[in-house]
Amino acid sequence: MRRWLVNLGLLGAGIAVAFGISVAADRAAALWVDANPLPASLELVFPPGSEMVYATGEFQYTVRINRYGYRDVDPLAIPRGAYRILALGDSFTYGFGVEAEQTWPKQLEAILRARGCHAAVINLGKPGADPAFYAEIAERAIPVLKPNLVVTALLQTDDMIGDPPRINPAPSWIVLAANRLWPHLLQYVQERRGVLKPATALQPVRPPLKADAEKNRSDQAGAAQQVLEKMKPAQRARYESLDPEVRQAFETGNLNPFVINVATEYPGLLRDAAIPGETHANTSAIGAVAAHLIRIHEAAIQNGAKVLAVSVPLGAYANEAALEGYRRLGYVCDPAMLTSDEPDEAIRAACNRAEIPFAAVTQAFREHRTESDLYYALDGHFTPKGHRLFAEQIAPAILQAMGR
Repeated sequence: MRRWLVNLGLLGAGIAVAFGISVAADRAAALWVDANPLPASLELVFPPGSEMVYATGEFQYTVRINRYGYRDVDPLAIPRGAYRILALGDSFTYGFGVEAEQTWPKQLEAILRARGCHAAVINLGKPGADPAFYAEIAERAIPVLKPNLVVTALLQTDDMIGDPPRINPAPSWIVLAANRLWPHLLQYVQERRGVLKPATALQPVRPPLKADAEKNRSDQAGAAQQVLEKMKPAQRARYESLDPEVRQAFETGNLNPFVINVATEYPGLLRDAAIPGETHANTSAIGAVAAHLIRIHEAAIQNGAKVLAVSVPLGAYANEAALEGYRRLGYVCDPAMLTSDEPDEAIRAACNRAEIPFAAVTQAFREHRTESDLYYALDGHFTPKGHRLFAEQIAPAILQAMGR
């Protein structure tokens, strides 16, 4: 019996030593994985060095894109040893209508630092992007920026539309554990086999974009004219019924043409998404979003990062003044939209299918439903105050994901 116990102990010790050696080998593999220096500039989201100025009757702001192609500080300015959080999302994350430091990612960063967290929140938002594009950005950016946490901000209704791609199963616990313990070895092997492309093998960088406020306003006015020319009679009739202020803003380039085009072509879209059993976020759409979230999850775990998804409250479901703004744009609106859980539940269903943690803050926003300065009246995006409220409300979920 004693010899058996000794042999068992030796076996356990051998396994422990082998495990320790494998983990040490993984850390050594990081030297090969990161051996190739990154180029001076990358196009992770936008052409690096771009600079745009936007001005409407509701706001004016400037966009500057850094050397790696996203709207944030220079990547080399991120403090050494900071807990890195990547924020994926659309124009609500990018900060349409506000300066860079007023966006929710940067306000979240300030909140975390005020609470003693050595954190950096990196803004990878892109106007017009959807979950498919979030996944593409994640697969490009995560190996380069090496985050600890990836947060995907999903806009209610807008991000729950789409045709489903082929859905891969969520990663098993074995895959998750392996990527936690040996991320560098697995990445090295996958790059050697061609399964993964190294970070240095990214797409070519396009020339920077430059435009002042007048150029952007002129471009939007031109796009509005094209929308008008393509309207069918029923859509044109709905457009002509809009109040003159809205039509003037649209035709002069002071309002996003896409907003009016969708509102007049699909006026019931937002209301239908809030009706139980009639939501547009059907099984196919939920499956499509889940598939893209799985891609983000896989890219994260291959690089040792955690994931979290949060829903972004659309004003039509969270704020009385914003709901009135959507009505003015041509959407069919119902006060019941301000109490519906359907928009969040559709996102939750996609996250559950992808096995990704999910946080919703719509109810917290509804506690401020009578405040008229959280969303721009016609544009519909967060104001600086709206960004601040969103950052404050998701901070507890972020801290929990960080293990704080």
